[in-house]
Amino acid sequence: MLPFIFESIEKQLEFGARTDVAICLGEGKNLDVLGDLNEKYRWFDRLVGLPHPRFVMQYRRKEKPEYIQRYLSVLHELKKAPRSKRVAKKP
Repeated sequence: MLPFIFESIEKQLEFGARTDVAICLGEGKNLDVLGDLNEKYRWFDRLVGLPHPRFVMQYRRKEKPEYIQRYLSVLHELKKAPRSKRVAKKP
């Protein structure tokens, strides 16, 4: 799985994805894995974890409007932030 994640991120960086921040859908294991890879490869300056949508729909459906507002707040904040771009790195 890790080679696929590595290749996917590298491809996204090649086409100009932001490197100042990355949003991770999942605040647990997903964020841990991405954080470990980011420490090794230094793709992003900052990672922002958001609850995975499946988790929200399965376990927090009653609070869905609050989660939607949280997603929108993060996206709005990041839209205003200055962007930085880096060239993709090879392993």
